[in-house]
Amino acid sequence: MFISSRLLLRRADKTSGRDDVPTILPNVAPHLSKRLPPERNVRKRSEDDAVPQKRRRLSTTDEPAVRNRSPSSVSDVLNEPTANDDALATTAALRDVKLPNRYSTFHELREVDGACFTSCSLNASTFEVKVEKAVFFTVNADGGIHSRTFVQGRSVTEAAVFTMLDAEAVLDQASLVHLCKGAGTQGDSLTANITVNLQRQLELKSGAVFSVKCLGSTKRDGTLCFSCKYLRKALITRQSWIRKRHKTSRACSSTVKKLKVCARRNKRLMVRLGNLAKGVRRLKDESAATAEEVLAAKISLLSPKQQLAVRQCFESAKRKSPCGMQYDKEWMLECILLKIRNPKLYQYMRKQNILALPSETTIRKYTAQYRTGYGFNEKMLSVLKKKVA
Repeated sequence: MFISSRLLLRRADKTSGRDDVPTILPNVAPHLSKRLPPERNVRKRSEDDAVPQKRRRLSTTDEPAVRNRSPSSVSDVLNEPTANDDALATTAALRDVKLPNRYSTFHELREVDGACFTSCSLNASTFEVKVEKAVFFTVNADGGIHSRTFVQGRSVTEAAVFTMLDAEAVLDQASLVHLCKGAGTQGDSLTANITVNLQRQLELKSGAVFSVKCLGSTKRDGTLCFSCKYLRKALITRQSWIRKRHKTSRACSSTVKKLKVCARRNKRLMVRLGNLAKGVRRLKDESAATAEEVLAAKISLLSPKQQLAVRQCFESAKRKSPCGMQYDKEWMLECILLKIRNPKLYQYMRKQNILALPSETTIRKYTAQYRTGYGFNEKMLSVLKKKVA
């Protein structure tokens, strides 16, 4: 018989603090546990403040006015209502669009539904008006407006315009484009005495020289595009070559200097002529050293039919004309067989003088010597009879 008894143990004091994070192991080292993320700062904005309005983007005409105002007035300008900013772009509304500067003008198109904004310059000496920049707004087939920007007659950008803000952005972007000043002017004498190739690469506009591949615009003001830069370098190189040639011609103006130049030239030509004469004599000696016996020995190494063809070629080379030439019977037999097998090849080899082949008339005369007829040949039958017996 067992008597059970309860064992009461006193509970230890708690070791956790107020800000402790509950974990399975409360006494774990601090560098092994994860830290909580820091709390974010509470925004000090009252609940009564209204939602900020949409700020209107400033155009180039608004910048001087904004700079001269106080900070409070500037914030008032930025917080103006934007009722007309999101208005759809139409040809009628383009009349009232804000221009980027006072040099841009508005024009209506007579035959096309659209508008045009141009920026021109005047040549004071010739009173010639030059259109530097032009922005066209035209209506597409679907009713939308499409813009195209031209700089000095070159198309630069194209874009679709939906709102008036888009139209203002296109005009602002066109006003910021820098013009290419060209490869030079007519007064620079760069176009004098140029070659035909250089003449094709340039064009004249308002007294200035431009490349036919001119981009019209540059990254910096007062600079050249790549095409005009290369054209200017070619023109300067051409003028430098002309000046050097003229300087050399003036140095040889006196009679004594001209005689010296001619004497040196004649001496060079005589030396060259002597070298050529030596080369001709050397070739003649080498050809004469090749005796007929050596040539015959080399020909004997060929096959019988090749030897026959080579001999006929040598015989033909000794004659001024193949007319009246007599051919070997074996060679004539080969020529007849070649013409029977491929007449076109025979004519081609004869016209190109690949082999010494007789004409068709000569072949016809040789074949006429052979007797031909129809029926059986009695001599052949008698020979076959002897062979069979």
